[in-house]
Amino acid sequence: MAKKKENTNEALMEQKAAIEEKNDDQITIRFRVQPKHDWSYDQKAGEWSLEVILPGVTKQDLKVRVLEDVIDLKANYEDMEYCLTEYFPFDIKMDSIDAQYSEGLLKIKGKIKDPMEGAFEVPVS
Repeated sequence: MAKKKENTNEALMEQKAAIEEKNDDQITIRFRVQPKHDWSYDQKAGEWSLEVILPGVTKQDLKVRVLEDVIDLKANYEDMEYCLTEYFPFDIKMDSIDAQYSEGLLKIKGKIKDPMEGAFEVPVS
């Protein structure tokens, strides 16, 4: 029985080596981690900010996507992928977003969209 188990392990190791050799030019992600981050927003001032700690990540390995109500972040470092998807408790103004990245710290800020922006005022008689 031990012989069969040994052969199975050898076969698995050979398959793993073949896959790693095939994907040699690609990054192998072994860990997905939610980075440490801090939200703050001021409803009265109409502003929000997000700080994300991404040690070791270069600017080129950082991808940030934003919709009016959600932010999605992905960043690679060695065999680790930082993943963060958060929903805003409000809609944001897409044209107000500013992002700065320096020495492992990503700072994103923007304005909160007025929920009544573009509302139709009903005349009362």
